[in-house]
Amino acid sequence: MKKRLDELWGKRNETTPLDIKRVALLYLVLSGKNVDITTENLDKEMEKIKNAFEMVKKYIKD
Repeated sequence: MKKRLDELWGKRNETTPLDIKRVALLYLVLSGKNVDITTENLDKEMEKIKNAFEMVKKYIKD
C-alpha cells in the first residue's frame, strides 16, 4: 500500500493530454456551449485550460 501511495504521490503533478481533454470537455458542457462541441472547439478550450493551469502552477511556486 505504501509503495502504491508513493507512486501516486510522485505522479501528482503530471498532467496527461487526456486529463486536459476531460477538463476542456467538462468546461464546455458546464458553460452551456455544449451545442457547438467540435474537435476545433475542444482544441481551443484545451489551449486555454493549459495556459490557465500553467499560470496557476507558476503562481503557487512563487
